Amino acid sequence: MANQKISALSSGNPAANSDELVIARSGANYKVTAASLAALRLPAGSTTQVQYNLSGAFAGSANMTFSGSTLTLGVAGTAAGALALKGSTSGTATLQTAAAAGTVTVTLPAVTDTLAVLGANTFTGAQTLSDVNIVLGTTTGTKIGTATSQKLGFYNATPVIQQATTGTTTGFTAGSGTSARDDSTFTGGSGTKAYTIGDIVLALKNLGLLAAS
Repeated sequence: MANQKISALSSGNPAANSDELVIARSGANYKVTAASLAALRLPAGSTTQVQYNLSGAFAGSANMTFSGSTLTLGVAGTAAGALALKGSTSGTATLQTAAAAGTVTVTLPAVTDTLAVLGANTFTGAQTLSDVNIVLGTTTGTKIGTATSQKLGFYNATPVIQQATTGTTTGFTAGSGTSARDDSTFTGGSGTKAYTIGDIVLALKNLGLLAAS
């Protein structure tokens, strides 16, 4: 039953049933029933709190609010927000923030787009990228490893810290041809661009694969 003004209620005789209340207004009697009173109930809780059925009565909770554009679950400093998704046959998948959640925005993609997650994340398990490219920004750039003590390995090599060893002579075999000079260049047998040993060392240092000092 929709909300009604007292003046819009049907006029009639004094109450005929025990659940009716008669109000006299402007010379006429108006019957207020339990049904009409239920339609006049005020929302429960505080402003912005979403209403829900609690044992047949309206209820509101500070843990679930709606601002007009954003539905918020949880209260900062009090309760973490959580969304439980039930499986059609069994099980529950729960989306819940960390206790110190920070500010993270998850942007849902278009049908053929990718999922964008903004914010710092920690992964403790293996992550698999299947035939995709890693696209990096062009403004500040991206670091792989933010300290020289962090370990990194390529192509299944055992991860190591930033390399700083100098003076390695083992494994050297002198060729029978002309001795190499500091301005000698090498193509590596790939393409036409040639590099000196100094070029290679400088590039490795600039990439952080060799320590600069």
